[in-house]
Amino acid sequence: MTNPHEYNTFIREFSREIHAIQKNMEDSDELLLNVSSGTPAMKSALLVLSTMLDYNCRMIQVTTPAKSMNEHSHKGYDAAFLWEADEDNEHPQNRCQEVEFQSLALVKYQSILKNLIPKYDYAGALSICSAIRNLDPAFDDRPFRMAAQRYLLNIKEARALAAELGIDDLFPIRANENIELFEYAANLFVTVKREEYVTSSGESLPCYSRFSEKF
Repeated sequence: MTNPHEYNTFIREFSREIHAIQKNMEDSDELLLNVSSGTPAMKSALLVLSTMLDYNCRMIQVTTPAKSMNEHSHKGYDAAFLWEADEDNEHPQNRCQEVEFQSLALVKYQSILKNLIPKYDYAGALSICSAIRNLDPAFDDRPFRMAAQRYLLNIKEARALAAELGIDDLFPIRANENIELFEYAANLFVTVKREEYVTSSGESLPCYSRFSEKF
């Protein structure tokens, strides 16, 4: 490599290589990125990519034995000798530390999600939840799935998710003979708020079909 100081080179190369690696990873695999080794352009490129793109990975910083910057004078460098004389071979120490800061992509998705909730856009929210889970596997999307099922008038599925979450007041109306009527009216209110009156073909929305005849 003739220009190891050029930032743009590594942004392109690292992005392509990381995508290729992740494409062939198993569910149990974990991607670790060493953000200590290499030129400043290499290290900064990895940090930018890992924080701005959808990479489910861990960034690892490795300190030197002296806990200082590496020396960059390589004249007379004997790699074989230095490897044999490395003190870590006899008294190894864990000098690795995970770099912990929130992904900018995650911050972006969380902001989008907050904006979708007041708009009752549960389909869009579920799509964003999927992206968030790629970055944060511990993220719980059940509240959003519950809201989506309620909006689709799938009362049984929404009630099951509410039970999992310990929510016992999801439906204001408890009586079985009245709950569908109330939820249908509530759904119409949301539909008016979103100005979604008919489908593009001019037909009634599918989720209303089984209720429109009944009521």
